[in-house]
Amino acid sequence: MHELNEKIKDMDLDILQHKRKSEESEAKLNHLKQLFETVRGERNISSKNLVEATVSDTVFIFTY
Repeated sequence: MHELNEKIKDMDLDILQHKRKSEESEAKLNHLKQLFETVRGERNISSKNLVEATVSDTVFIFTY
């Protein structure tokens, strides 16, 4: 009976460790998602600015 209780305690500890690791992975994933969204937003702004600058340069060339 004592061995069975020890085995159950060990299994409970394993479960707890897996839950913690899962929570850490979830937190890391959420952080990486936020970073991705930030980078994507900055890329979109840069792309928009590049298009606007190109159009502006083209208009300037044709005006003069």
